[in-house]
Amino acid sequence: MIVRARLFGYLMVLAGMSDEHVELAEGSTLAGLVDELDRKHNSLARATPTGTRGLVSGGSLVFTVNRTHYEGALDALVLRDGDEIWLVPPLAGG
Repeated sequence: MIVRARLFGYLMVLAGMSDEHVELAEGSTLAGLVDELDRKHNSLARATPTGTRGLVSGGSLVFTVNRTHYEGALDALVLRDGDEIWLVPPLAGG
């Protein structure tokens, strides 16, 4: 299956792209997508402190799946062909 991953903020800068179609095995989860993005873009592993799962900075990323906010466990959400996943790092400002 193929899903669309959209990277925002510093993740986009580290990966050198903002939009990527990722091929995953049927039944893959959101955790599987994160692992695949980490594997493809070694620089994304630098986005988080040591000891956390590559992209996922201690749970600080915001995920949307098909434009719906997702807060559950990454390995609990099974993706489907054509899903669009946004990975948004924390924003700061005032």
